[in-house]
Amino acid sequence: MRGWAALMVILSHGALTFFPFLHSGERPEMKTPMEAWIYDSPLAFVYSGTAAVCIFFALSGYILARRILAAPDVTRAATSMLVKRYCRCSCPA
Repeated sequence: MRGWAALMVILSHGALTFFPFLHSGERPEMKTPMEAWIYDSPLAFVYSGTAAVCIFFALSGYILARRILAAPDVTRAATSMLVKRYCRCSCPA
């Protein structure tokens, strides 16, 4: 799933760079009629960077919750994970 989501992000950036109509929907940016068909079809999900970010968040939440709930001491496991992630994800000093 993470691989598919990463591919979706790559496609999103490519679409934004080469076919800006696929993100904006502004007719002056449309280069070919095929872009309008892709924009209005379910294929838009495939190059949706927003959908990919939602997939990443859902997977991360699932994995973190599963690890915490599998631990014998849930409070201690949650605190430990929180401290580790804070140090890793916070802004550098």
